[in-house]
Amino acid sequence: ASGAQGAARGPAVSVEDFVYEHQLEPWVGEALNLLTEEQRAAVMDPPMNVDNARNVNGIVVSRIKQVVPLDQRLGVFVTINGLAEGVVDRIGTLTPDQAEQVMESGMKIQKATNPSGVAMKRISDILRNDRQSRTFSGGPAYASYQPSLASDHYGGTARFRQDRSRTPAPAPTQRTQHRSPDDVPEDVEAFVAATGLDWWCSEVLKRLSLWQRQQITKDFQNMDIVRNPSGVVMSRVRQLIDTSELLLIFIDINHLDSSAQAQLFALTAEQQQAVMDPGIYLQNVRNPNTAVISRINNVLTGRDAFGKHLPASAA
Repeated sequence: ASGAQGAARGPAVSVEDFVYEHQLEPWVGEALNLLTEEQRAAVMDPPMNVDNARNVNGIVVSRIKQVVPLDQRLGVFVTINGLAEGVVDRIGTLTPDQAEQVMESGMKIQKATNPSGVAMKRISDILRNDRQSRTFSGGPAYASYQPSLASDHYGGTARFRQDRSRTPAPAPTQRTQHRSPDDVPEDVEAFVAATGLDWWCSEVLKRLSLWQRQQITKDFQNMDIVRNPSGVVMSRVRQLIDTSELLLIFIDINHLDSSAQAQLFALTAEQQQAVMDPGIYLQNVRNPNTAVISRINNVLTGRDAFGKHLPASAA
């Protein structure tokens, strides 16, 4: 259409009236308000047959999906859930199909004290499922580090470097039973094996984007002279990603419960960093939640995570 008649127009009713009339949840109204007037009209104006509908919110979300492009819907998803910057960065590394899958479980992350953690778990599950369904000969390669090349590049081979890993992988437990060889990208598996890193480093690295991993793992040579290669890698991780993203990884790999998560998110970024300073993976503890809460309490009293008094210059 052209001329004044073709100008974009808003919906026939307000968002507030639409939400009230169809008894929609408030977050649906928030999502509608993030659309353009023309998009809202396309979603709200057609009559809705809700007589036998079990999920009226889902009908509206389906209409939004039909008229709003993916990038904009991702922006809506991030906004209505208040997702952390680290999650936004991770979403930006996904393919369009993977991004759609993140939202398929629900545009609104319901009944979650940590929506960012839920979103990160969705992403991790999707990436893991993609890797498990992909044969080694098909799909995009993570060809930064092929096992046959990695041993030459980093010095030595995994067979002669087993002593370098100070922390043997634990027997399957509730904390570790989700781990499987298919869960780790090929580049991570090769890098960890070639450099003799502690097994849990792979759990951290696999949660980063391919670009982030490439930045962290590049130029690693002469690792035989390094006493703590895992510490060197984690130092690079801390330099590259911000505290909010590192915190999500900390929560994920230690399987912290909602209470511990809530207390972590109530801290300042500096306090969160202090809680994670002793190590991002909690080793030799029976209850990770209790250990983290203990760290939090120590930090809140002005001490380090283990309860030691800080030097006057650091307090």
